[in-house]
Amino acid sequence: MELYSAFVPVRYYMIVEDTNVNSHPVPWGNGEGPAEAVAEFLRRYDDFEVDPHREKHQLTFNPGGFLLRVQKSGHASLDGLHP
Repeated sequence: MELYSAFVPVRYYMIVEDTNVNSHPVPWGNGEGPAEAVAEFLRRYDDFEVDPHREKHQLTFNPGGFLLRVQKSGHASLDGLHP
């Protein structure tokens, strides 16, 4: 997600799929999964935020996985990759 996020322009989305597995709410039981990766990514980078409005009628396999780019990265290592 860190590498791919560098190519997402401001006001566009990075979509993380299958955030519903691993007891979110679908049981998986194989350790951490996509939802935990999204949470860690958002803790480290403030240039994305979850857009719950993309979860139409709250029916999605990607709850919390629609990440809207709200600003350019404050991280010099990623800014050089932006288009």
